Amino acid sequence: MAGLLAALTWGAADFGGGLTSRRAPALAVVLGSQLIAGLIAAGIAVARGEALLDGGDVAWAAGAGAVGAVALAAFYHGLATGRMGVVAPIAGVIAAAVPVAAGMLLEGLPATGPFVGMIAAVVAIFLVSWTSGRAVDAGPQRRSVLLATAAGCGFGLFYVLLDRVEGDAVFWPLVVARMASVSLMIAVVATIRVPVRSLGGVAPALVVVGVLDLAGNAFFRLGALAGRLDVASVLSSLYPIATVALAALVLRERVSPLQAAGIGIAGLAIALIAGG
Repeated sequence: MAGLLAALTWGAADFGGGLTSRRAPALAVVLGSQLIAGLIAAGIAVARGEALLDGGDVAWAAGAGAVGAVALAAFYHGLATGRMGVVAPIAGVIAAAVPVAAGMLLEGLPATGPFVGMIAAVVAIFLVSWTSGRAVDAGPQRRSVLLATAAGCGFGLFYVLLDRVEGDAVFWPLVVARMASVSLMIAVVATIRVPVRSLGGVAPALVVVGVLDLAGNAFFRLGALAGRLDVASVLSSLYPIATVALAALVLRERVSPLQAAGIGIAGLAIALIAGG
């Protein structure tokens, strides 16, 4: 249940983040939303009386935060410049497959279901990516597919690194992760001089996106603590369903039959991986 709640809240956060990134730079949106989420997480951690992390766990959480920030920036930029109904499924399938691949390296080959699911994921990515490339001859759509692929790899690695944090603390790992992501984003924004004044006009949206993203992270952490990493990761990676649904309802996005087939296969791939 926690994994599905993570998918729902992450999907809504991604839709809001992608939409907000059409009004302000994606890097600035990530910085603002991550800062808000970190402050809220710190308040909850103190209120819950959670134990502080030791040095090794701080390193794992910080690594997860840095990777997650890069992935989120790529994802928001992809959602802002491409079609949400294409970008979200690609990122979701790859994010689901990465923890399974990590399990293969650490624990051997997965069961038949997850293995078939990973093959189906490759087919889904090909269908969705190839169709989008044919639909728009040049760069923007292809770049959004590349951004989605990079984001999916980053999200999957985020799952793996955050799961390495020991103990049952939920919010302190997220605080450390947010500190790392905010520090990285500040450095990047300052280096390439991303305009942040535009965030004033999207402040309410940043709060909503930050809260939803934090909720998704917390639900994922709870799911991973309660069971297996691969199952929690795959269930959490169902978030494209919420993103695509919102894009269809709010933005009236349409997909071609082949794109729809690719998205359907993506859902089947996630189900197969989870079923293993």
